[in-house]
Amino acid sequence: KIIKSDRRDNRSKDLFLCDGHIVGHTIKQCGRHVKTAGIGQGLLSAAWIPALIFFLAFFVAFATGTSWGTMAIIFPLALPLAVALAPAAGTDFYLLHATIGAILTGAIFGDHISPISDTTIMSSAWTGCDLMDHVKTQLPYAASVGIVSLVFGYLPAGFGISPWLLLLVGGGICIAL
Repeated sequence: KIIKSDRRDNRSKDLFLCDGHIVGHTIKQCGRHVKTAGIGQGLLSAAWIPALIFFLAFFVAFATGTSWGTMAIIFPLALPLAVALAPAAGTDFYLLHATIGAILTGAIFGDHISPISDTTIMSSAWTGCDLMDHVKTQLPYAASVGIVSLVFGYLPAGFGISPWLLLLVGGGICIAL
């Protein structure tokens, strides 16, 4: 009985991954990433890209309950935008690396506190905890790290502050919390 439910859980996880990759591939084939980069060049300052992408990845992952699917959707949209805007800011690698980090952490953050996430549902089910109680207990921990990442990571990184300095400051604040 347990083996059958594990297989069923793996199939749903695989379906979520496939869905995300299909959407990401479809967007890429349609050339949407190029259009997004072109639109962003006239509207956005490069310094705000990592923070905005962090918020976007967070909201998509929270709404869909999948971090992998969110990454597959956001990567083809955000990376061309960061690459197109980075030379204007003079922070080629910092901006690109910060944008990649923002996609990954925003997606994990949103998935971690989403009540429709498979991992959240399984964690609460296996521990015998009510789903919303589990979400409420995880929220302060995830939100504190998310806020530190945004304020002491992605916002300054967009303005060209050294990632090594930001890593030390952000890590120190997380330890202090």
